[in-house]
Amino acid sequence: MNLAHGADSGPNIEALVLGAPLVVLGLALFFQKTANVVVPFVLIGAGAILSIGAFTFLNRDPHPAVAQGPGPAGTEATYAAAVEGLCLAQAAAADRDVDQARRMFQDRAHSPLHEIAADVGAKDRGAEGDLLVAMQRVEADLSPAGEGETLDEDLGDLIQATTTALDELGIPAASCAL
Repeated sequence: MNLAHGADSGPNIEALVLGAPLVVLGLALFFQKTANVVVPFVLIGAGAILSIGAFTFLNRDPHPAVAQGPGPAGTEATYAAAVEGLCLAQAAAADRDVDQARRMFQDRAHSPLHEIAADVGAKDRGAEGDLLVAMQRVEADLSPAGEGETLDEDLGDLIQATTTALDELGIPAASCAL
């Protein structure tokens, strides 16, 4: 049955369509006393679980599990949030807080940077390459084997490559105010 697939979120209608009749059938068998005593309780329990589940664990969640910045993927808000995350990571790197820089980079910038690279790659392969190389250097600095000695400088290069890519896409990018 394909009843609720037109909606992006909300209760799972299929579970309700199945759960509610199970409850009704269980109640009817319970009051008629025509079935074994266990059957109505099993039907009522299964129907209740499906009906409650339709609004809880079976509903459609419009929020993907992949962490993104604010706004849907590929939007100016997401790209601006990526630049902001890079600026925060660079500020943490300047303070020699590599763990905080890693969190800012991974949580706020990493996924959108891949999107920016893919978008700019359709227009300018050089800008895409510069962005990916700069990103790889930062990832190496932030890896457990990396020492983070050049992290501040590499983040600066990545910010520059990101703003260049965004300029190529016609998206205004704020600079870091450090």
